[in-house]
Amino acid sequence: MDLIRQLDFSTINFIEQIRTPFLTLFFKAVTAMGEWSFVLGVLFFISLFFIIKKRFRYDLILWTITIGGLGTAFVLKEIFHRDRPLGGLVAETSSSFPSAHAVISVAFYAFVFYLLARNTKSNFSKYLLISALFLIPILLGFSRLYLGVHYLSDVLTGYAIGLVWFLIGVYGIKFINRKRISA
Repeated sequence: MDLIRQLDFSTINFIEQIRTPFLTLFFKAVTAMGEWSFVLGVLFFISLFFIIKKRFRYDLILWTITIGGLGTAFVLKEIFHRDRPLGGLVAETSSSFPSAHAVISVAFYAFVFYLLARNTKSNFSKYLLISALFLIPILLGFSRLYLGVHYLSDVLTGYAIGLVWFLIGVYGIKFINRKRISA
């Protein structure tokens, strides 16, 4: 436990030293992508796309992992009630552990980029989408550290929870496709 606390506070100290007005503005914009209202809006547009394309099962899986990931994060926040770091650059009212932004960055955004990469023919497009699959979670998680509203352990735990939901989605897609092929 002491090692985790030491890493948490070392990370905070390091980040406080690299803050600049430009980076603060940039990471405030990045972190907005993880707000539940923004995610819900993106989710509705993607749902609409799946409905038009008659991919109802993809839609169901995406909603399941998004709501499941956020639900898991909020239940754990209520259980642990961890205080946020002092001196955050944005106001937050919920508990710190785990980071719901980190959860959603993997469970939702990485999964969307995974679906896009699976369904594109161009190798260059696949490369860009797979890069985004990793880049978006890194940026969202780091934004929470940079803005001083989470500890490193909050973000890493959020990534782990998001990964579980991401894998549920991947296996759900594989199950759907296997069923469709055998039918």
